[in-house]
Amino acid sequence: MNEQLNEAPCGYLTLSEEDDILSVNQTLLKLLGYNLDQLQGQPINFILSASAILFHQLYLVPLIKLENQIEEIYISLKSVDDEEIPVLLNAVQRERDGRTIIECVVIPMRKRNELENELLKAKKRQRPH
Repeated sequence: MNEQLNEAPCGYLTLSEEDDILSVNQTLLKLLGYNLDQLQGQPINFILSASAILFHQLYLVPLIKLENQIEEIYISLKSVDDEEIPVLLNAVQRERDGRTIIECVVIPMRKRNELENELLKAKKRQRPH
C-alpha cells in the first residue's frame, strides 16, 4: 500500500471475494486498535458488530455482487476492545491482478452522531410545551 493511502484521513481495506481481509491502512488499524498481523487474513466478520454481521450477509454481500458497488452504508465496526464504532462505508468490487477484490473506504461517524444528538436535544428544549 502506498504511503498516501496508508495514512489517508479515512479507513481503507481490501477484501477477497470470500470476504477475508487482504489489506488495511494505518488509519483504520488505529481507529480499531489492531495491528496488521491481527487483521490480515481474518474474515470481515472479525471486525463487524453483531448486528452488522447480519446486515452484511443479508444486504451487503448480495448488493456488491449485483451492483459491484455500495455507497453510503451506515454500519458499526468492532474495535479490539469490543467498542462499536459507527462508520459510513463505500465499497467497489473490481478485478485486480486476475482476482476479484472489494475495496472499502470507511469514515468514522462518532462525532457526527454526537453533534446530531446535541442538535436534537436543543430542538426539544426550544419547543413550546
